[in-house]
Amino acid sequence: MGLLTTGFAYGPERRLFEGMLAAARARHVNLLCFHGRRLNSPVAADRSANVLYDLVDRRCCDGLVVWAGALGEHVSIEELRSFCFRFELPVVTIGGRVHLDIPSVVFDFYSGMRTLMHHLIDVHAFRRIAFVRGLEGQDEAEQRFRAYCDVVAESGLALDDQLIVPGNFQRDAGKRAVSILFDERRARPDAIVAVNDETALGVLDELVARGIAVPGEVALTGFDDDAAV
Repeated sequence: MGLLTTGFAYGPERRLFEGMLAAARARHVNLLCFHGRRLNSPVAADRSANVLYDLVDRRCCDGLVVWAGALGEHVSIEELRSFCFRFELPVVTIGGRVHLDIPSVVFDFYSGMRTLMHHLIDVHAFRRIAFVRGLEGQDEAEQRFRAYCDVVAESGLALDDQLIVPGNFQRDAGKRAVSILFDERRARPDAIVAVNDETALGVLDELVARGIAVPGEVALTGFDDDAAV
């Protein structure tokens, strides 16, 4: 069995590998991990690293699990589909978008973010909630951002562009988000919602460095239930 992924530094990918490894051992199956980079990445070194996927064929694998949420960030759904089918092996994708002709395990990020936002607004009465986005156009990030926008509108709050900050799922993006909100825009939020836990850790780092109490002065949430957080 082969696993195609972009690495294990990010919590969900690490837990995916650990779960697959445990299942493979229980069934006496060999698990081969092909640790490449995102398909069609704008970073040249990433594209060079993806020659690793050329090693995948029927001689080494009977089937594949593709971490589509990570590999497919920079490609269309049709391009990702073609990538999966090129190996001529049984394939299951995890994360990303639903593929009608490929068995897929997907997550309802939209509903999860809706629940989180309603908790902040309905239970804690926050009204100025900032949002640190993920990669624009990436399906998982867009589901979370759409839920944020929808709940803000449904709650009768104004959707303030000054409270929406770009990001990329990485810790440094959280640090930059605080600088944008507090220094460039002077937009002091009641709460900050990060697109994922890694980004939230970056926000926390910067807030603590500035002497801003969390959650006393600014509430903070992540997303993904990363065990390391």
